[in-house]
Amino acid sequence: MNRGSKRWQFARAVFVGLVVFSTLLEAEASPTQGPAAAEPGVLQPIEDSLREASGPHCCRNAGLGPLLLRGQSAFQALRLSLIPMGVGDLEKGHWEAQVTTTWTNHWAWKENKYLVDGEFLNTGFYLKYAVTDRVHIKLEIPFLMRGGGFMDGAIMWFHNTFGLGQMGREDFRKDQFRIILWRKDGTVYALDTSQGWIGLEDIVLSANVLLTEGGAWLPRMSVSAHLKFPTGDKERLFGSGGLDGGISLCMAKRIWRLYGYLGIQYSRFSGDEIAGIPMRPYQISLFSSIEYPWTDRFSIILQEVTNTGAAKDFYQFSETTNEITFGMKAEFLPKTFLEFGLIENLFHFDNSPDFGLHFGLSRRF
Repeated sequence: MNRGSKRWQFARAVFVGLVVFSTLLEAEASPTQGPAAAEPGVLQPIEDSLREASGPHCCRNAGLGPLLLRGQSAFQALRLSLIPMGVGDLEKGHWEAQVTTTWTNHWAWKENKYLVDGEFLNTGFYLKYAVTDRVHIKLEIPFLMRGGGFMDGAIMWFHNTFGLGQMGREDFRKDQFRIILWRKDGTVYALDTSQGWIGLEDIVLSANVLLTEGGAWLPRMSVSAHLKFPTGDKERLFGSGGLDGGISLCMAKRIWRLYGYLGIQYSRFSGDEIAGIPMRPYQISLFSSIEYPWTDRFSIILQEVTNTGAAKDFYQFSETTNEITFGMKAEFLPKTFLEFGLIENLFHFDNSPDFGLHFGLSRRF
């Protein structure tokens, strides 16, 4: 038996344990159905739900929820990282289908050390099912497209206009795709579109258990377990090449007219390198978001995700990444939600996307 097998037996046990634990919670729960009970699977307007609530759960602690967006930084986008989960209401026996697409521009250059130049389009298909009112399982099937894109000119104009500098971008041809990593052992890894411009990434299976709805003082809390399977081609950077696991705790709380969300995840990775660069065996992810409900069905959202460095010792790729997203979410049709966001990096610029756009669509049924 290899060294990592016990680790992943434990991860699978945690995953199954969450499902079993949820049935116990369900047995203890005895929800009362009043005359104004919501139609199953339908999200009530925020103010209506507050007026109808009573007892210890007098405050609805989750609005439309944060954007369904993982970290998009180099290396970390290939590995398991925190994604907001367990916020939305979905009753037993109901489904939710989601699709997201995130388009990012990356530029990182240090002579004879690394070159990351290109645009990436990550598209994810999600299917969530409510096993009980308190436990959801989710399947994520992601795809990646990459190429030279067309945003370089607009980004260079923006940097010139506001005096931000180009960090060497002006010395290279615009709108090209190249990844070159000068490994510290003297070898070089190189990738361009001739090695493939589209591919399946690693599939993720998740389980989420709602611990408490919270109340006037306590937040809504949920715990999730995740397993990422090595379905992507590691050699062409469509996946991490190993079975990854993670466990996360997410909280949501209404404060005045705002909703605040906070999450933390510990991830463990079985692979020890990507593209010949030694990777850390674990990662800690922090997530925070603020939602302002402009109306009952439209919210403005600001969120940030922080991940500890991916590489053991490879320049800025060993540093923490910070990505901030400003966006919106709307229920534009009953049980149908649209989201949009603008992504920008913070603090460390070489190891995270220069700019990005995020779109999402979800439907409950």
